Amino acid sequence: KGGVTKLLADCKQAPEETLAGEIVGTPAYMSPEQVRGENDAVGPATDVYALGGVLYTLLTGEVPFVGDNFMDLFRQIVQEPVRRPRKLNAEIPADLERIALQCLAKRAENRYSTAAELAADLRRFLAGEAVEAVPPRLVDDDEEDDEEAPAEDKEAESMRSLRESLRLTCVRDVRHTDIRRSG
Repeated sequence: KGGVTKLLADCKQAPEETLAGEIVGTPAYMSPEQVRGENDAVGPATDVYALGGVLYTLLTGEVPFVGDNFMDLFRQIVQEPVRRPRKLNAEIPADLERIALQCLAKRAENRYSTAAELAADLRRFLAGEAVEAVPPRLVDDDEEDDEEAPAEDKEAESMRSLRESLRLTCVRDVRHTDIRRSG
């Protein structure tokens, strides 16, 4: 391999250490707080979001969000509602859809707080018992912080944060490529 092919291969190799400001994870399964770069907000509910993305994919055969590029994908993750699984496959049980959608709530506090809570609800579903997942229309409906800043300001701030995260990732990739070339 040489030229552009080698450069692209070098960029795809994982570095040994994670650098500050670096995007970590599979972009399609990243939570809104990860996309916004809110590192102190990342926790068990972030993992629940990723598990919800995997569950969504298993149910529908598609990832929750598909973008033309990282910016489009990240914008959707932060701002757009996920397509309801039963719209893609009407045979999905309503309770299982509720579980997946609760996992994929935009706000971490509206998700299961731990993977154990998610697992317990999945066990209830498998046992034919009532699940505790909130109906989809209620997830993320209580946007209390809407009064704090106009939607345009919040959207602009989200996009600035996304651009900065992507810029840092590109800079990191270029630096790693330069180091590998000179090493």
